[in-house]
Amino acid sequence: MLTVIQIIEMLDGPASIARDTGIPLTTIDSWKRNGFVPEWRRAPLVDLAERRGKKLRLTDFPSERPTEASRAA
Repeated sequence: MLTVIQIIEMLDGPASIARDTGIPLTTIDSWKRNGFVPEWRRAPLVDLAERRGKKLRLTDFPSERPTEASRAA
């Protein structure tokens, strides 16, 4: 499993993801801040990774929202 930050970095950052998927930059920033990407938003990121020749699977995403304590750590 990867962290959301690792996934975003793998895909060349929030601005690049927003440009290539049409997902608002503010949405991507909230994923980064919260450490979680909702399930219904993951497939476009996997598709983007595939187009860029990078390996990313649905199972690579954190399956749960991190707790407040784990985000602070």
